[in-house]
Amino acid sequence: MRGNGTASDPYIITTAEELYSMETAGSPSAYFALGCDIDFNGTPEAETFLPVVLNCRRLDGRGFRIRNILSTIAEGALCIFLIPVTAQNLTLKDIVIENAHLTAPAAGLFMGYQTAVVMEGCRISVSFSCTGEPSEDFSIFGAPVSAVRCSFMLRLRFRKQHKILEGGSLSRCQFRLDLEARHMFPGTMGAYPLFEVVSASDTYFMGRIKGYDPYRGYCLIFNNVTLMNCYAVLTSEGEAYVTDTINTYAATPCFFNNDTGCTGVLVLSCFTGLTPAQCRNAAYLRSIGFDCGGGE
Repeated sequence: MRGNGTASDPYIITTAEELYSMETAGSPSAYFALGCDIDFNGTPEAETFLPVVLNCRRLDGRGFRIRNILSTIAEGALCIFLIPVTAQNLTLKDIVIENAHLTAPAAGLFMGYQTAVVMEGCRISVSFSCTGEPSEDFSIFGAPVSAVRCSFMLRLRFRKQHKILEGGSLSRCQFRLDLEARHMFPGTMGAYPLFEVVSASDTYFMGRIKGYDPYRGYCLIFNNVTLMNCYAVLTSEGEAYVTDTINTYAATPCFFNNDTGCTGVLVLSCFTGLTPAQCRNAAYLRSIGFDCGGGE
């Protein structure tokens, strides 16, 4: 790899092999950047995919893509990125992940040391199938995340509902969920929420939640979440009672389109339901306290 690992002259990664070399060539103060797309398809690393160890201060994707990550294991846990115990002030910037499919009892984006991860301008499109039981200390993100201007497209298939994000913040982000769970929780008490202890501002939540449980278990979306200037269009399908909030409030007005033309639109108690015309009227949105840019 060329570069000297500083902020002004980062190590430049051009192959999957070099991406893995962060574990040995890096340090908690090292800077890395992608120099091209990293495609795992056809590489030796694709045959037995192992997590990429983020032994660095910052990994800058520069808009290049990491793609075609495919792996299935019957036991244990699997993730895309592993955070070492030495990690400090870890930042992922402009990382793009495409066509990543992991199947394991526990599968997610990050695992390892529970340090906060900053994500800036990242675009993450992943599919995780979790075949094991959920636990208090596991979430799909696997670490507290502070995300700014990021988009997440998550296709999630659960044997039983897992948490998505616990701890952190979302600012000017977009979440697109395609979630299916074979089993839900028997009640809201003790249920693992999708988002817990998170603050979200200027963030768009959309997608669908589908349950197959014949006993119509509960899916809890938010717990201990503060929402500011957020917009949601979520639908419920199949056998599930979807309840939106516990200990969650909107610090500033949040809304959803209550006439999307879809069945099963979730009515979120801390969001204001608006007509399509109101959703498109910037002047009206500002009049009810929703901060939005642009014209009418």
